[in-house]
Amino acid sequence: MTSFSICSTLKYFNRNIYSFHCLHFVSFAAQRFSTRTYQMSALLHKSTDVVDYFGFENQPKLYHSFRPEYPQSLVNFIIEKTKQKADSSNSGKCALDLACGTGFLTTKLAPHFGKVYGTDISEQQLKEAQIHAVAENVSYAKLSAYDIDETIKHFNIQSSDISLVSIATAIHWLDTHKFLTNLVNSIHRDTTVAVIGYIIPDIMNQSLMDEKRHEATKNSSIEIITENKREQPYDQKFERYEKIFKQTKMEQYSVLEQFENYIQFNLTHITSKFWSIPFENYFKHREYREYLVAKEMSLHELVEFMRSTSFYQAFRKDNAKEIEKGLVEDPIILFASQILIEEKLLEKNMKIDFEGKIYIEAMRSIRFDVMWTFFIHILNN
Repeated sequence: MTSFSICSTLKYFNRNIYSFHCLHFVSFAAQRFSTRTYQMSALLHKSTDVVDYFGFENQPKLYHSFRPEYPQSLVNFIIEKTKQKADSSNSGKCALDLACGTGFLTTKLAPHFGKVYGTDISEQQLKEAQIHAVAENVSYAKLSAYDIDETIKHFNIQSSDISLVSIATAIHWLDTHKFLTNLVNSIHRDTTVAVIGYIIPDIMNQSLMDEKRHEATKNSSIEIITENKREQPYDQKFERYEKIFKQTKMEQYSVLEQFENYIQFNLTHITSKFWSIPFENYFKHREYREYLVAKEMSLHELVEFMRSTSFYQAFRKDNAKEIEKGLVEDPIILFASQILIEEKLLEKNMKIDFEGKIYIEAMRSIRFDVMWTFFIHILNN
């Protein structure tokens, strides 16, 4: 039994083979690129320590609109495991959300702490976070995740004031040894650390959903969260889209090779759900949880999620003139166009316009079931 996802679709376009489970493709990509991208990232951080991969025009808006929200069960787990409990009446205790992006996790932590401080190196991401800021006890600042001491000084707090340090969907961008060393040397021994990530979604049918539920019953660290309103997944859609992907032939270019030079993070950390990071060298205790979120998703949401990625935005910027002249294909446009053509919502040999209302509505009409995999490591000494 196989499922297919964004990743597996790209792999099929690349090699004209049957779609695979997302992790199979990502593992393949990791073996090919992770060593090179890790070395490249290490060099970048060594030379500047500050690299903003999320400052492209309109990217923060896409990021905030189409990235998944962290499930409340995950947030509850963080609060439960935070050693020094804090609430709005205890203004002395705070949470520090490093590499906070547009504030997805920061805002969810706000009801549970006297103060929550979010930091990021991207001015554009922080501007978007400020737009969506609703809690009065949340503050943001442009600071590097490496500079814990500077962050503590900037917000005029003591290390003993910090009940929680979180870093969500970001540690794979960092030199983990440097980051964890700085972190351990800067925080109080009673501070809880939460390291969070997710893997891009798998498209599901009923059989695959049942397999996941069965897996969860055997593993107490896995929780399945169902957000679908329907009782049964779109099985007919699954089979039809799988057939579309199998029949699609793209022999003129390699999607994977086009994106290769734009993957600047350590892909192995993502595919391993951060188990490749030796947290045990820095913390005495680790507790792991996994949350599988089943929900409905449209083709438009899936496409916009891909457009929010750093490697896609870098690819577009670097190839803008060639794409405009028709010398280079945009893989995401090609992917979405092929689906719309097969669904008879777009004429053959036409390409979609992401901003066109008619195309947006057409992509919104195509819906399927997906499952996101979120994971968290709770660390403390």
